[in-house]
Amino acid sequence: MKCPICGFEGNLESHLREHVHIRRELTKEELDELQFMDRFMVYGVRGKSVMVETKAEEPFEFHCSREDCGEEIVLRGAIRVVEFSEYVIVKAMTMGEVHRFAEFVEESLQDKPLIFEGDLNGKKVKLPAETMRDFSRRFLSMEGSYYVV
Repeated sequence: MKCPICGFEGNLESHLREHVHIRRELTKEELDELQFMDRFMVYGVRGKSVMVETKAEEPFEFHCSREDCGEEIVLRGAIRVVEFSEYVIVKAMTMGEVHRFAEFVEESLQDKPLIFEGDLNGKKVKLPAETMRDFSRRFLSMEGSYYVV
């Protein structure tokens, strides 16, 4: 795949770092809040989004049976806070948004830079993650996502 910004062909994942000129560090309040989070969404898990119960930076194992998920899914690893550049690259690659990477970086500025790093069915992966609180806020802020009666 070619870099959508400069046309580079090669290891796109490491190359894209050169195009992320924005630093997004978590504030003290965000870091403090993160200590109390115990549920996270992990995206791109064999085409699914899954909720896992864990604390950030703590190892966990998640298992979903063939009956519940349509296929056996085993996640082993941890939710980690990473540099914004790593997060946005992992997210863009997972979500198939590399073709519009520059815009995608801008759209992701408010995200907390969290990834799941570990194994998915025995294969090493990095996948984007989000706290359930942030997921809920994002979902409820979408137009038409809820009705007030």
